[in-house]
Amino acid sequence: MKGYSGGTIGYGIDAPPTPHSSPAVITAYENQTLNLEAYDNQVHINGKEFVFLDDEANDNESKWGYTTDDNFSKNKNYSRVLKSSDNGLTLKAFLRQKCYPTFQNSFIDNGQAGEIFVNNTLRTSPYNSDLVYEGNTITASSSTQIINGINFSFSRWEDNLTTNYRTFTIADNETHTIYYTGNPSNYNRDVTFGTNLWDPIKVEWVDNVNTNVTYYQIWRKINGGTPVLVGSVNRGVQQFIDPDYYLANWKQFDRVEYDPRPYYSIEGTSATPLFVEIYGIQLKESEENQITEKKNIPTEFTITNYPNPFNPTTTINYQLPITSNVVIKVFDITGKEVAVLVNEKKEAGYYNINFDGGNLSSGIYIYSVQANENRISKKMLLVK
Repeated sequence: MKGYSGGTIGYGIDAPPTPHSSPAVITAYENQTLNLEAYDNQVHINGKEFVFLDDEANDNESKWGYTTDDNFSKNKNYSRVLKSSDNGLTLKAFLRQKCYPTFQNSFIDNGQAGEIFVNNTLRTSPYNSDLVYEGNTITASSSTQIINGINFSFSRWEDNLTTNYRTFTIADNETHTIYYTGNPSNYNRDVTFGTNLWDPIKVEWVDNVNTNVTYYQIWRKINGGTPVLVGSVNRGVQQFIDPDYYLANWKQFDRVEYDPRPYYSIEGTSATPLFVEIYGIQLKESEENQITEKKNIPTEFTITNYPNPFNPTTTINYQLPITSNVVIKVFDITGKEVAVLVNEKKEAGYYNINFDGGNLSSGIYIYSVQANENRISKKMLLVK
């Protein structure tokens, strides 16, 4: 029994076999018939159970012999007419152990979870196999899988062999373990972009569910060229503003591709590159200034003043959506003109002018701002 003696063996001389303790020393004579019998379900002192494989398994059946190289019979019952040459020899029944091997995964931060193929059937890990008789084989291989936001792929077995699909000759209640390498998944990253034309391109995404994905490297490609690392942000930020490119209309100017690539700190690995495209333009400083000025142009004609009431000065603020001929006048309550503050052409933009009422008496005054055909008048109160 796998190198162990003991247990029970049956023998009879010119008679049917009966059980005896093993090893049994037999006295018999030449030409007598030795009838032997092997018994199943023998439990060794260490709890391992053995059987004589005559019909339980197709491979590596049990046998009778002097050594494991002999094959006198594969039946439980074996009869032999003794010869003088048999004197002093030992006949053995080579029993096989009943084995229950375990196959399992090992993930660096997910234990033995996931799935594993055993005999080409997908099983939940750890999988405690059905009965396998010693010397028989069983196959196992990995299953590529995503667990808690990480793509796990086969790395090695517990004996450091890197062949994924393995055939194991089972010898005991043994455990075989597959070790995996983890890379963060891009699944549900959901990359989007800001929508304000001529703003610096804003890249946004959803964080990986695994908290061990601690930061993101921002990679950029221009018109399908070589990827360039342009920045990195920590987990939780979920956006990156590219100072080099401004958002343009779809399929205008350059095709700009971004990959906010998650980094898995436990294993020091990154996700497989996955770029998402948008269109933008890289501007020179003068062009950037033009865009900035364009963005600062007001959309409507308005006027205000502050403070109001005032003593003795106030500031009149006005904004022009287009280039205009501007006239700003101040009148007293009777309609008498008391000051002309502006009378000139102005580009679109934001302006202000101070009004000093130090030489005027307290009371209500009207300031009027005319821009081309548009005019707005408002009251202000001088209090001394």
